[in-house]
Amino acid sequence: MSLLSRIALALPAIFYTPTIAPAAPQPDPVPIVAPPSEAGIRTVRMGSSGTDVAWLQTALGEKPDGIFGFRTRDALLEWQVEQKLVADGIAGPATWRALGIKGTSAPAVFERPIAASTSELLLQTSIARALRAVGTVDPAGWAAVIAKEIQGEGMPRDGELAAWLANVVNETGGLSVLVENLFYTKPERIRENWPKRFPTLADAEPFARNAYGLAEKVYGGRMGNRPAGSGDGYANRGHGLFQTTGYDNLSALAKARGITLDELRPQLTERQGAAHSAVFYWRSNNFGAVYRSGGVEAARRLANGGTIGLEHVLELYPTIKAALAG
Repeated sequence: MSLLSRIALALPAIFYTPTIAPAAPQPDPVPIVAPPSEAGIRTVRMGSSGTDVAWLQTALGEKPDGIFGFRTRDALLEWQVEQKLVADGIAGPATWRALGIKGTSAPAVFERPIAASTSELLLQTSIARALRAVGTVDPAGWAAVIAKEIQGEGMPRDGELAAWLANVVNETGGLSVLVENLFYTKPERIRENWPKRFPTLADAEPFARNAYGLAEKVYGGRMGNRPAGSGDGYANRGHGLFQTTGYDNLSALAKARGITLDELRPQLTERQGAAHSAVFYWRSNNFGAVYRSGGVEAARRLANGGTIGLEHVLELYPTIKAALAG
């Protein structure tokens, strides 16, 4: 039996009642979602949404909420490996053909997402309590945004969430900075953050009050950026709640969202985009496994590549963890 046939049998037929009024109030009918009419009519990936995403989710045996997040990507990757396709987590022409899309009309149930579930509201309350405990700006407002992202991506709620929040608070100065500030008035502070790149005060002095030059010096020629002087170091300085840095990291996020890097950067200066970037970076770089094996210190070292901010994260972590637990 074909995949389409199995889907058709697994989902109940839905009919609209004609003019006869029901004896008692009935819920609104769930819409029937037809698959794409042609193979490859639309490429869907991380960040996509709509009825074709819902159809794909049904075909993969996932909850069809019409939002292409981490769970849909992981299910698609697994299916692509089984089918011996290029496993890129993107549904393009080859994937649609393998799914048997040939203008058929197999139904899929599209469940409209709700604004905020009870579990999301509870999560929001605990996050607000944690942010308030460590003195961030606008704890309630930020908690609403962060809870929505975490709920949508199924991020763990245990100590891993506390470790993630501790890193976020450290990276953003208590949620007050969404784009890395490299304007240092004193060369001593530059040396503190990059001692290997600036062995002496004389080395650091030209970069005091010179954010562009400092970014080019410390980030140029690294993380996929072109050499210093190209402008890449400054353009790709830290953005978002995890201060995602470098061409490679920012491009991976842009690709997952199906947009260009130039389109991405402004989104990371807004709360929702900034929060999404931090969840994406944590999940896509497997920080959860590092945290579970080595604790918050190991996760911080992976995030920073060294020990910058480690002391602060270790100080924040127990307070946040206790506040999350209530």
